[in-house]
Amino acid sequence: MKYKDFHIEDFLKDEFFITWVKQPDEETDHFWKRWLENHPEKRQDVLAASEIIQSIHYKDEMDLTDQLYTEMYENIVSKDSAEKVKTRSINWGFWKNMAAALLLGACLYLAYIMKPAKKQKEPLAVEMITRENPAGQKSTITLSDGTKVHLNAKSSLTFPDRFSDSVRNVSLEGEAFFDVTENKNKPFVISTGDNLIKVLGTTFNVKKEEGLSVALVTGKVSVEDVRGNKIVLEPKEMVVKDKVGKITKTTFDPFEVIGWKDKYLVFKDDSFVEMKRKLEKWYGVDIQAKGFSQKDWSYSGVFYKETLENVLEGISITSNFAYKIEKKKVTIYNPK
Repeated sequence: MKYKDFHIEDFLKDEFFITWVKQPDEETDHFWKRWLENHPEKRQDVLAASEIIQSIHYKDEMDLTDQLYTEMYENIVSKDSAEKVKTRSINWGFWKNMAAALLLGACLYLAYIMKPAKKQKEPLAVEMITRENPAGQKSTITLSDGTKVHLNAKSSLTFPDRFSDSVRNVSLEGEAFFDVTENKNKPFVISTGDNLIKVLGTTFNVKKEEGLSVALVTGKVSVEDVRGNKIVLEPKEMVVKDKVGKITKTTFDPFEVIGWKDKYLVFKDDSFVEMKRKLEKWYGVDIQAKGFSQKDWSYSGVFYKETLENVLEGISITSNFAYKIEKKKVTIYNPK
């Protein structure tokens, strides 16, 4: 069976994989990192198997097997046989040695069949948890190490119920703000598609939608992709990777980028399309524009804990449009 067809139980029985998890070296590390780059769909199985292997002791104890008992017995008999050929005579010393050998063999056999069976150590199962927010809903998640994650609407986070002794791995789709508990011996790694974000203890925002953006507030963060590109961020720096892979590094306005986690809805020279997208994500509605010109349209404004109706009222005053709200559907049109 090829590794691409492996499931969690197959990785747990594979010697090469176990060696990489327990005692990685340059060769195994290079192989498995490249393999994961080419098979990202197996990342969750590999992560789960690694967590299990890290949490138990693999092959720490060796039992005395039937073969080993047989070899011990044959060594004793062959030694005595050699003595017999050497002396070419039957004497009491030979018979005494032979009896001792047979007695030792019998004792070993009896000890083997009578020894109590060792109780198998049951591996501690690692549960993978996924928290998903629909449009219009945000949440705060506390991980097992104390790390707090503010998960935005239309976003999901996958994480283990407890981390391994060597690394803290989670996966993100959408947007989240991380306040990572510092642990210099156990890096915190976020997988977002083909990108890895590695930290020790810091606060930062990650947004993975059409492209990727990582904005660092405190601490230090490195962002890596499968092509080997790596960027290290300092506080108040942001890296943006667009949907075609172009990477830029800039500074950012914290209020504009992370105000969402404190319930601030921020518009800054937003086009109609961007304004519509933000409102749909924030309130979980569907917005349609009928007979309304979007050309050369832009809007800037800040709202705090406001209802959808109040926000639309505020925007419409400066943008000269009318609106109608029907349950989860909003229609924007020209005023009469």
